Amino acid sequence: MTTDILHTRLCDMLGIRYPIIQGPMGWVAGPELVAAVSNAGGLGVLANQLAQAKDTVPKPGYELPTVDEWEDSPIEWMRRVIRQVRSLTDKPFGVFSSQDPGWMEMAIEEGVKVVVNSGGPPEQKTTFYKEHGLTVLHMGSTVRHATISQEAGVDAFILAGYEAGGHDPGGWDHITTFAGVPQAVAAVDIPVIACGGIANGRGLAAAMVLGAEGVRMGTRFASTVEASNHPNHKRAIVEALDTGTVSRGERLGDRLRSIKTPFVKRLVELETAGAPTEELEALFGGTALQRRTLGEVDGDLQNGEVHAGQIAGLIHEILPAGEVVRRIVAEAEEVFASFTQRG
Repeated sequence: MTTDILHTRLCDMLGIRYPIIQGPMGWVAGPELVAAVSNAGGLGVLANQLAQAKDTVPKPGYELPTVDEWEDSPIEWMRRVIRQVRSLTDKPFGVFSSQDPGWMEMAIEEGVKVVVNSGGPPEQKTTFYKEHGLTVLHMGSTVRHATISQEAGVDAFILAGYEAGGHDPGGWDHITTFAGVPQAVAAVDIPVIACGGIANGRGLAAAMVLGAEGVRMGTRFASTVEASNHPNHKRAIVEALDTGTVSRGERLGDRLRSIKTPFVKRLVELETAGAPTEELEALFGGTALQRRTLGEVDGDLQNGEVHAGQIAGLIHEILPAGEVVRRIVAEAEEVFASFTQRG
């Protein structure tokens, strides 16, 4: 069977073979992962927070900073990693945008063609990037986010469901992917990309049946060989059950989904018990970002936090990213072929 059934407007828009976008996860989506996904026919997307995970050996062709080095000079480090991606692939790739004007100017200087935004009003960044000829994808979690994005000139909208890992992109309504995608598709004319709860070809096929023209996957790519997060984070994903993640942080105004590490479990216990905000903040002993780098960069699964979506229970292997793309495409084609055979 050919891949024509998987070819959508999104493929033409981005210049990619398959409608598969890798999520730009901080500390995870470095040059090697981005290039591997793009080389396999999807769209790799660079994170705008990167660092070299401890206990890992950098591969030839790219270099990541320490956490401190990144925080000291994020714009120049991003310039370097964009060039590193370009040295590893001649295929299209994207970057996750910062709101910093200097960062945005750097992206233009480096010839970036695709940017991904998440949460917040899309108008200002979209206008800037469109004036420079870039393709803009924006992520949200409701129909309202989709219509605002279309009105702002966004090229494609990413609908992130409640089951997705990491940060909620600006919504508190707990709308799932299965419910949100068809409603967004009905509300806008631009392509809709499904995000959340997708890790295999059945998920891609299901999203397309709902009207999505592509999928964005994070957790599946966070558990690949090329991902730059700590091996303990990857193992936590493949060892997770269907109940292995939890959405936390609403009391603190920062809802996200993570693996149930001891730290996260304690935080949820305090939130559920109605503990004072001061007690919740004291538990962090610093910032939420520090807990995340402790888990995803340093590999401390006792005291740190690591993001993952509910679909983690379906992931059982740490595979090369290119193999992940190939398996997803093959399975999706088989699913659609089975429908034809039944007919």
